Amino acid sequence: MILNYINDNGSGKVDFKVFTKEGKKKIPVQYSIVNLYLNETSKWGMMGNITTDEDGGGSVPLTKKFTDQRDSLTEFLFIGSLMNDPRLEETQTELIIKSATLELSLYEEDSTRYAKAVLKEKDAAGAWVAVPEVEIAFFVKRYFSLLPIAEYPVATDEKGEAVLEFPGGLKGDSLGNLRISAKIDAHELYGTLVATGEKKWGVPVIQVHSEERLLSGSQKNAPLMLVILSCTIVTAVWGIIVYIILQLFKIKSFHKHKNQTT
Repeated sequence: MILNYINDNGSGKVDFKVFTKEGKKKIPVQYSIVNLYLNETSKWGMMGNITTDEDGGGSVPLTKKFTDQRDSLTEFLFIGSLMNDPRLEETQTELIIKSATLELSLYEEDSTRYAKAVLKEKDAAGAWVAVPEVEIAFFVKRYFSLLPIAEYPVATDEKGEAVLEFPGGLKGDSLGNLRISAKIDAHELYGTLVATGEKKWGVPVIQVHSEERLLSGSQKNAPLMLVILSCTIVTAVWGIIVYIILQLFKIKSFHKHKNQTT
């Protein structure tokens, strides 16, 4: 079982993945019950009881009780425990996390825009100290994904700061707003840390709403000439069909009259 702690703008959760191995291949363990604890395997430390999904995964959010407990510590322990699953030999996994914060500031200096992330950890005395030499990636949030805004992550300096000159020309919403994130992904000491801010640094994307013209009720904003041409074609086709039907009736009437005269 693999545990990953995620702190997204102060809201915490633990994702987990349970699998077995067949050679080099990992096989997800589906529908197995996982108990997740903070610091101790007791009812006081029980964070949740989750059944793994089809991919062998699951997620447990930190409630206020456990968030407050987390914030009071310099280091905390997550324990994932499987309930009597014969498919697995190891039934318990632990993850130790050091208390850390990631802050993001967005600012302009001499007409240049910057995104600055600051990483700090809590020392044994409970004081927040800067953390150097940790890579931080910067993204712009899209509907279903994160768009990287730098080719490579930026490493923190001795002040715990990672500064990125923000590029121009990125599309925002209708007002030009961008959701900008700094992220440390699955760090061995801090887990995954995310900090997000919003700035009107994007190119506004305006959605033009015009009068709709429908063709067969399925297409929008069709050109007027296309609508006229389509109507003309439809009218001509139906005219031909009606003409053929009338001719068939005339032929039928002619043969009927001929048979009566003979």
